[in-house]
Amino acid sequence: ISVDEYPHHLLHALFRKLVAEQESIEYEIQSLTEDWINEVDNLIAEQHPPYDPTDAPSDMEVQKRILQSLEGIDVGKIQPRAARAFTQLIESSRSASQSITPLRVADAIVDLAGPVDGDRVMDPAAGIGNLIREAAVQGAEASAIEIRRETVNLALFLNAVHDTQIDYQVADFLKLALQEDSAIPDDLDHVLIDPPFGLHYERPDGKRERNAEELFVLEALKRLRPGGAVTTVVSQGSLFKQRSLEFREKITGEYRLSS
Repeated sequence: ISVDEYPHHLLHALFRKLVAEQESIEYEIQSLTEDWINEVDNLIAEQHPPYDPTDAPSDMEVQKRILQSLEGIDVGKIQPRAARAFTQLIESSRSASQSITPLRVADAIVDLAGPVDGDRVMDPAAGIGNLIREAAVQGAEASAIEIRRETVNLALFLNAVHDTQIDYQVADFLKLALQEDSAIPDDLDHVLIDPPFGLHYERPDGKRERNAEELFVLEALKRLRPGGAVTTVVSQGSLFKQRSLEFREKITGEYRLSS
């Protein structure tokens, strides 16, 4: 496997090791079979929805080598702060750039938002969950939406090893937002967003939008309770470019900028 693929294989091996040991499922590394992987993956799917085994790597030789290198390590006893090292490993992978908000950025956004115990907080472009997981650590009632199933699998492991409860949906937030019977939470205290930039988005009427990151913000604002706040990353162009004029007028005309 390539260097960029390694974190994907590593975190799934760790997830399998964690759940197998929690459920006292014995195994001999050198004699692992696909049946063992399937058994453990099905347990993970039961305990950590919406984990999807079909998006989990099953290369037996790679899994054996990783598990052999981790022999004797109790994944369940890894402290949350130490578990941040797994996220940093994913950050180092070029292939994961779309699913990562760097920890230093995530920490800054959550500090700025200031969620407190019991707040309802959502991230509609959650990736592996650096933003929403930190909010959950602060005691927030956390929910997340992420379009890529394989990314959600990684996020669910990171949630488990950080001992955080986050309600994940595998969905396209913008498509979900336009549905009348949408399952998106509303009456939110905070929405935290590091949106995908440069995304061209097609509305149901066929109109193409160049600034999908601005749509993320506008749709998130509709889900706030009175007094709630969106804390988001925006491009500099949103502050002055002509193509963002409608977005700016909407924000400044109907909402209050607090920072």
